[in-house]
Amino acid sequence: MIDPQLGIDTWEGQLEIDEAVLQANDVKFMFIRLNSISGGHHKDDLFDQQWAEAAGFHRAPYFVYNPWVTGQQNFDWLLANMPPDAKAVAADIEVKKDGLSPTTYAKEVDKFITLCLNQWKYITYTGEWFLQFLSYWRTDVPYWWAQYPLDFYSPGSPQQMTWDELRKKLEPFDFPFNQSKIPGPLFCWQISGDTLILPGNSHIMDLNIFYKDLNEFFGTVETQPPSNGGNDMDADIIDFINIRPQAGDLSTDLGDLYKGDKITYSEKQNVTSGQFNGDWYHITSIMRLSGQKIVAPSNWWCWGKNVLEVTSPPPTTSKPKFEIAFDPNEVEVILKPQ
Repeated sequence: MIDPQLGIDTWEGQLEIDEAVLQANDVKFMFIRLNSISGGHHKDDLFDQQWAEAAGFHRAPYFVYNPWVTGQQNFDWLLANMPPDAKAVAADIEVKKDGLSPTTYAKEVDKFITLCLNQWKYITYTGEWFLQFLSYWRTDVPYWWAQYPLDFYSPGSPQQMTWDELRKKLEPFDFPFNQSKIPGPLFCWQISGDTLILPGNSHIMDLNIFYKDLNEFFGTVETQPPSNGGNDMDADIIDFINIRPQAGDLSTDLGDLYKGDKITYSEKQNVTSGQFNGDWYHITSIMRLSGQKIVAPSNWWCWGKNVLEVTSPPPTTSKPKFEIAFDPNEVEVILKPQ
């Protein structure tokens, strides 16, 4: 498969994710686990944090369906706990309940899906191993299908690689080998099962390929973090600072700093030539308004002249687009009127 749309799925034990590194490697979407069903429905403790940190991706919660309660009860819990800005949801249907007949299980899931379709875009997560649990599966809804080629599945022996190496390795794989078993349209393929270690997370993660239009299913991606509650500025004021690969180098945008971000930097370098001369700051970390902390790669720099104004020593009398204020070991990006 050439140029696949790659994404990951996460749960509350994976908050080591570095979203900036994932974005730099063109990871496009996340399914984020909303709950477990140990002792009944239990919302993942850190779901809200991960949901906020994933605002720059196409994203949807995935809900673990609980066969110990009815389809209506599953839906009621989901409705009460879905993020208000979520446009889509995945239902993970893979849990077996001893003594529950496949016919009853299928009917309750069917009711649950109908209720979900009235609220959101919907997709069923499952795999061939689980098909026997239900007497029938709906054929009119999309599927997120779990099937793991041995090239991407090595239980007990995690594989570590770069994203470029992964893409190269994916080239021979277009679809799951058991695609004919999928009850309905294939929208997404979970191609690895917690055995890959890739830049952006030091722990094993699941890799997914999405076949359809991301905007159509997930909705559009937020282009910047939410406002910090300050005064609204004029719409024509620049509201971000580009991050560049080195001081004075404008060849590549690596990301953005936004109003209210707090950064730390290790050095300041003065560039004396070119259009963007002046002070450049070597970023070591960013604290987003959402609470997300990003440890910056070694090549993150932002430009200073007429964009960043250091308020210690005392500020100048000019009116920059941004200023940064010491606190004392970090600086805050503050949007300023021109």
